[in-house]
Amino acid sequence: MKFGASVTVIDIITQITDNIDYVIVGRVFGLVPLSIYTLAYRLPEMLLIGNLWVMGGVVFPAFSSLQDRPDDLRRGFLASVRVVELFAVPICLGLLIAADPIVRVVFGDQWLEAIPVLRVLAIYAWVYSLGYHVGGFYKAIGRPDILLRLSMLTLVIILPCLLIGARFGLIGVATGHLVAVLIRRIISLGLATRLVNVSLADILGELRSSLLGAMVMGPIVLAVSYLATDLNPFLQLTFIVLAGALSYLLALWGLERDNLMRLLRLVKIPSASV
Repeated sequence: MKFGASVTVIDIITQITDNIDYVIVGRVFGLVPLSIYTLAYRLPEMLLIGNLWVMGGVVFPAFSSLQDRPDDLRRGFLASVRVVELFAVPICLGLLIAADPIVRVVFGDQWLEAIPVLRVLAIYAWVYSLGYHVGGFYKAIGRPDILLRLSMLTLVIILPCLLIGARFGLIGVATGHLVAVLIRRIISLGLATRLVNVSLADILGELRSSLLGAMVMGPIVLAVSYLATDLNPFLQLTFIVLAGALSYLLALWGLERDNLMRLLRLVKIPSASV
């Protein structure tokens, strides 16, 4: 009952913190700006945040099975950081750089006001992904109370951040969201390092491959975006996506070849059985 009650309250608080920005935007700015903000939030939510929720459901039982093996739990924790960021970094970087053609192609020219908001929320989504699975770790070791305190702290932090940000328009609200999640991640990862016996240097080490891949991908995508400026938005977006995907995958092939081969083998198993 104690465990379940904590998790239930956490879920309630999470629903509030995940939707309070919509309430503030709707009340302060009205329906049309709310539509713009909602549209800008949907892309990072659909491409990354929603998938993090799914991964969180997998991580919790995986960590639970390792809770009596500290070394394995430590390796699993760090491995989850690496895997999540290998996917999160190119998605968020792509949304940041290619926000203009993405909005024009997917939604149309009438939604151009969503472009700067989308760029801020792309950074927000990346910070959100850092250590997202920490919540599953706290539950797995039987300490949902830590996650409950963090959730309550998030609620306390996010309200003033969003209200102050609202003074500067939709970009201010998105920036407030970014500041709130940054504070939350710093605190939650700091606590996790004590419980799982890892250091912040260990966590940063797991970001090495994804960040190096981004350093290769970023300049190439920017160059392609500049060269394709005169093309129609669909072709521009197509070239940007192809250039970004190829450059990032080639970078990872040099940095993470063994892990990529292992992933390909895992993917082939179910397809072979079918």
